[in-house]
Amino acid sequence: MVFETDQFGNLTYVTGNWLKSFHYSSEDVESGLNISNVLKAERGPIVLGNESSKSLEYTMVRKDGTTSPSIVYTNSIHRENKVMGFRRTIIDVSKRKKAHKV
Repeated sequence: MVFETDQFGNLTYVTGNWLKSFHYSSEDVESGLNISNVLKAERGPIVLGNESSKSLEYTMVRKDGTTSPSIVYTNSIHRENKVMGFRRTIIDVSKRKKAHKV
């Protein structure tokens, strides 16, 4: 799933798969949804701008409150040599984690 945020973590673009997986509507995103509503870090808050090109583990939080472990890859979006936002790819790893527990 792919989504983008502005430099403050406000969602600016999400794919249909993102909407389906997180149980949000396009209207929910358009009315203002922040990354802090949908991703939780294991330790402390998400630090924007500090994770580019790294893969980090987060807990994805769906609209109904259910959660799943995920891996998030982040790249900065630059315009005129300034960070304007972030493009992220999120992978739900709950099935992988369950398979390793067996």
